[in-house]
Amino acid sequence: MGRREEQAAQTRREIVAAARRLFATQGYARTSVTQVAAEAGVSVQTIYDAVGSKAALAAALNELIDEEAGIGELARTIGTLEDPRALVALPVQITRQLMERCGDLVRATFGAASSEPQLAEVAAVGRQRHRAGVDGIAGRLAGLDALAVPAPQAAATMAVLTDSRVALTCLDDYGWSLTEWDRWTRAALERLLLA
Repeated sequence: MGRREEQAAQTRREIVAAARRLFATQGYARTSVTQVAAEAGVSVQTIYDAVGSKAALAAALNELIDEEAGIGELARTIGTLEDPRALVALPVQITRQLMERCGDLVRATFGAASSEPQLAEVAAVGRQRHRAGVDGIAGRLAGLDALAVPAPQAAATMAVLTDSRVALTCLDDYGWSLTEWDRWTRAALERLLLA
């Protein structure tokens, strides 16, 4: 990548990070492109040139969330892990990192998704990525002959129990700590899925 491309990519990252901060603190509906520009220290036109509309800013959140939560590094280990317990723990670890590093944005996204179509789309894409990840883990477990249930059932079980909405329910409605959710979910997945 040349110097101009690097600068453009850095500007884009700074704009999306500014949008992330504002969406998490004041909500998507109350955040304007002008406010994002001020937060990022750029012009409104730079936002349109580098990222696009406010909806495009929202769409870029999934990439930022994955980056902030370190999901890419964890996902790349799926093909290298041999221990079934480590494999069923992986989606738990991913959700935990997501909640630790981006919980504010996850809450804001789910909180506004019912009234903001752009955030509903962000949430839907996040769920698709989550499901693709657990499908890969279930396939790997099946390849290791480690499952007590069919791979599609294993994937669905992992998807449900490690969904960030379930984690939020445990944390917010039942007062669990993230460590309590983590321990319970790992134990439940091992018990329900492994041969």
